[in-house]
Amino acid sequence: MLLCERAGVVNLGIEGIMVAGAFAGWFTVHAGAGLWTGVAVAALVWVAVVLFVLVTPGDATVPTLIVIGLILAGGVYFAYMMIFNRAVLDIEPGDDIFAATPEVMT
Repeated sequence: MLLCERAGVVNLGIEGIMVAGAFAGWFTVHAGAGLWTGVAVAALVWVAVVLFVLVTPGDATVPTLIVIGLILAGGVYFAYMMIFNRAVLDIEPGDDIFAATPEVMT
């Protein structure tokens, strides 16, 4: 990230890419793999996203980065809720939001 900004390139999707890499690495370690395996998985997620951005046409790079950032940030939050806190996804408007919170988090 620092190298891109020093070169004058602003990566508009960096937040989503960082969240996706961090989540992938954390989930890998949470699933029982080692710490360095989690770091490697996080790096592979970054590489996959960068390779996807590199194959986009030059005129579509900025919109692609914006969309990737939004999709990854929202997708990681949704994946976290699907894996660890499914009850939150069943809340309807007007329901008590604290009723679906797991006992561990209260």
